Amino acid sequence: GSYGIVRWIQDDEGKWWVGKRSKTQSDLDDNDEKDQSKRCVGYWKTEKHCYETIGEADNIVSYQGTAPDAEGNQWMLFKPIYALNNINEVKQTSGSRPPVAPTLQDLLEVDRLDHLVNDEHHLYKISEALGIDEPSITFTLDVVVESVLQALVSCHEHKVVHRDVKPGNLLVGQGSLHLMDLGSAADLEPRGLLRKRQGFSGG
Repeated sequence: GSYGIVRWIQDDEGKWWVGKRSKTQSDLDDNDEKDQSKRCVGYWKTEKHCYETIGEADNIVSYQGTAPDAEGNQWMLFKPIYALNNINEVKQTSGSRPPVAPTLQDLLEVDRLDHLVNDEHHLYKISEALGIDEPSITFTLDVVVESVLQALVSCHEHKVVHRDVKPGNLLVGQGSLHLMDLGSAADLEPRGLLRKRQGFSGG
């Protein structure tokens, strides 16, 4: 993301996680403002807070807490969303890096180009990624819309507004779409230190 670094992280047992930390000053260009790294930390803390507020929820990437690296940087850890056709392969393979699910943006671009070359419908690759046996535009749209709406319900039930829902923030895998990237999200009922920082008062 614009404020964070995303990497694969492998634990001592060989299990893979998706990790995200805020950018430090050394990660930024010389042209960036000096306080840009502080802004990055702020976005990272907001995202962490919102994931903790939502917890385990339908159609939201699964946040698993934080862990430090050797340099003392804190990383948010997420369970990877796998490409549907590689789930069995991932379960059988312990050491190799798993294939992550593509974003809806990636698949829309592939579908756009493939449609011009092959005589497939506009959402064929999305249908394929969702594991739909007999791909059709109507059924694929139903799955996409239902997944996105469920993700929004999961956020809004916890008074969190995502504010950046777009194809690039939706992973397509394991039979549905999964919303990610809460860096621009807002907690409508902030608590504790975050509440004070945002200038709220009262109970």
